[in-house]
Amino acid sequence: AKVNLVLAVGRVRPDGYHELGNVFHAVNLAEHVRVEQADADSLQFTGPVDAGSLSTGPEILIWRGADTVAELAGGRPQMRVVVGKHVPIQGGMAGGSADAAATLRAVNRLLGHPLSTRHLHEAAARLGADVPFALDGGSAVGFGRGDVLTRLPHPQLWWVLVFSVAIGLGPEAAVTGLLFHSVAYLVKAYSESFEEVDAGVLEALRASGASWWQVVFQGVVPEKVNEMLSWTFIRFE
Repeated sequence: AKVNLVLAVGRVRPDGYHELGNVFHAVNLAEHVRVEQADADSLQFTGPVDAGSLSTGPEILIWRGADTVAELAGGRPQMRVVVGKHVPIQGGMAGGSADAAATLRAVNRLLGHPLSTRHLHEAAARLGADVPFALDGGSAVGFGRGDVLTRLPHPQLWWVLVFSVAIGLGPEAAVTGLLFHSVAYLVKAYSESFEEVDAGVLEALRASGASWWQVVFQGVVPEKVNEMLSWTFIRFE
């Protein structure tokens, strides 16, 4: 299961999802999923959480995950799936997404690991916004639908908590957090762009006795200003 330490909701995308900026953190509450080959497909819920309201049909994420692996791997056998429910249903803790992620890994293992880690993450992204995070757990920053992940080591997580306590929760904290991330994103994008500047132009300026600032404003900026503006507009759109 997971909690969202930060959740910022942006505009609606063409695919109907909202742009998200969030910080995921896995908590010590887990489902137990067992997958084994059987004569017919079946799904059973056990455990302390009442799962009577959940479907066991093909529309549930568990079977969609199994069928996604089958589609990418060229088929699957009939299976019996038993899920021990411990995460509250519809509590925002991604219990169903975690079940789907566990099913992806279990079916892939049952088939002899035909899918790489990258392909598993691609399959997870097709199932839902929380499933890619649930594949690996830990802590991560998510963008897009929440499926574009940057993993966080735990020391950074403590800074997130300190930030949340200092700034507080709510839209102001979300905007401030996204601003910090946007600055880091743009610095990285600009630096990668600068590495592609024509070295001949820079060498010619240095040979003529140009200062560091003159090299930047006469060699780098004129060549890359349009690209820098494009990165900036894309980020703050």
